[in-house]
Amino acid sequence: MNILVNLNDDVIKKYKLNSDECLFLSWLINFYNSGYGRYIRENDKSYIWLTYNKIIDDLKSLNCGKRQLARMISRLVNVGLIERIVKSRNKLYICPNYDRLDNNEFESQKCLTAEDLVEINGMQVGQKSQPIIKYNKNYIKILINNERVCELDENYFLETIKDKLNGKLCKVAFDCIFHISSVHLIADKMIILRVGCVTLVQNNEEIFKQAILDTIRELTSKKA
Repeated sequence: MNILVNLNDDVIKKYKLNSDECLFLSWLINFYNSGYGRYIRENDKSYIWLTYNKIIDDLKSLNCGKRQLARMISRLVNVGLIERIVKSRNKLYICPNYDRLDNNEFESQKCLTAEDLVEINGMQVGQKSQPIIKYNKNYIKILINNERVCELDENYFLETIKDKLNGKLCKVAFDCIFHISSVHLIADKMIILRVGCVTLVQNNEEIFKQAILDTIRELTSKKA
């Protein structure tokens, strides 16, 4: 397995990551997304099962033993780059915090910004309101002037929009956008999605906007 992935330079500087930490995070992201691990579901997140032996065996160039590795993982947990659940002394489950790893500006946002409010006030009201999409790294923020957006179920929204786009995008584009995707937030007149490739969403923005509109119309009409 190729363990090298490009970590965000700003993240490396911000959290003062050393070479071992960068190597471990690169390996973790790649292994987590490979689909070869064993996972558990806790607090609506998937954690991959790891042992210290597995990490050291895979990372021959890692310059530390089990005790140092445990301390390194604890530091990465403390700064919020990963989340951890310990099930026994030598068994742990880890989940990468992609918001922090991507240096996502939407990470802590739970409500509309002043700029968002100005843009929404200029939009048409209701189910026919054309959404505005904003882009940031691997995230898209969707603004739509519909009071019922906050009622949407995250899982239904993601699965429905994938159904709407399946066949309307080429298979390569569809797979690249949705191979890593999740609903980061649904709030008042705002949805934030994590996608695999923001550029492909931008290249297909009109198709994406129509799918969003159709999805919101379908899901809110079911609640009526």
